[in-house]
Amino acid sequence: MAKTKNKKEMLKQAKALKQARGRVTKAIKKKIDASFKELAYSIEDTGTTIKVNFKIFESSMFTTLALTHKQSVKATIEAVDKIYKIRKIENFVQIEDKILESFNKKYASKTVKRISDNTREKINKIIMERQSQGINNKQIARELRENVTGMTKSRSLTIARTETAKATGYSTNELAKQTLVNKKVWIHSGGGRTDRQEHVSIDGEEVDIDKPFSNGLMYAHDSSATAKDVINCYCITTYKFKI
Repeated sequence: MAKTKNKKEMLKQAKALKQARGRVTKAIKKKIDASFKELAYSIEDTGTTIKVNFKIFESSMFTTLALTHKQSVKATIEAVDKIYKIRKIENFVQIEDKILESFNKKYASKTVKRISDNTREKINKIIMERQSQGINNKQIARELRENVTGMTKSRSLTIARTETAKATGYSTNELAKQTLVNKKVWIHSGGGRTDRQEHVSIDGEEVDIDKPFSNGLMYAHDSSATAKDVINCYCITTYKFKI
């Protein structure tokens, strides 16, 4: 695959997109924190069993993810528009709405279910282990509340970063296709300890808009990629917008 000749322009775009992604991540993390705290507060000992209100948690997370996607799409478009003035395109508002609707339809419910199932599994494991040790439900419920609060610290930022990056990656890719861009470039912007060699090796790689990069992904944070390719990845895909 060819390396782009105009990397300076691509790095400028990557920096703008990364900054936009960072702003959304910071705001969204607080809302995800609130969803986990709400889940912790819902845990109660009824005397005979332990109740956990996952329905409220899932509803709260869905609202938060929908907002994540909306803010990510908006921030992405604003970042690109500052450089390339893409909002002058005819029917631009319809393009923007279509991108957001498409992403939410494909990924919001699926993502909420994955987060909920993972959290439920962790909670059920604690309940089973503690009950087998003869610990009473009141003590287990107290531990669960503390454990879920602890999850907030370890999971909220990861979820916020991952979902913001996925929405940003998807929206930029769709925007590029809608605005007749025919080339895209992979930019490795660094992750320190989380650098992936297969991502580092394709830094600056340029391919046609409808082709995958040599690592098999259509864009950085491809929504169909496995967790190993997206969790704590800081790469950006940039596009040669020519309006």
